[in-house]
Amino acid sequence: MFFLTGVEATNQDIVTDREIRLRQYPIVAYLVDGNPCLVRLRNTNNYTVWQMDFCKITGWRWVPGMHGGYRWFGKDAFCISRNWRKDENYTDPDFATISSGCDLERHDFWGPSAYLDRIDIRLYVSKDGFSWL
Repeated sequence: MFFLTGVEATNQDIVTDREIRLRQYPIVAYLVDGNPCLVRLRNTNNYTVWQMDFCKITGWRWVPGMHGGYRWFGKDAFCISRNWRKDENYTDPDFATISSGCDLERHDFWGPSAYLDRIDIRLYVSKDGFSWL
């Protein structure tokens, strides 16, 4: 949870072996049966769902520049769905059935960027499920 959001679960949050419900934010994190590498985060206000597949991360590096920072690389490692409109966890292992897109950006040399070090809880609670700056 901390890697993806910058927020640690506390003793006031609901934590089970399958799910973390944050009291302070409208976010639920949960595991997917059959793949211990998958973590899904769902915004309970707009039902946007993000999926991070840590097994698809192929590397990381510091990328310099104006928008520089650490980036984790791996095709289809980080995906979003803006198509899930139910107040329930999406547990189907085939995320592609509802995915709106994957990969944050593409680098010619390093390939698809899966995650940026400056992403935090603001992304997941944003109204559009995308903007955070």
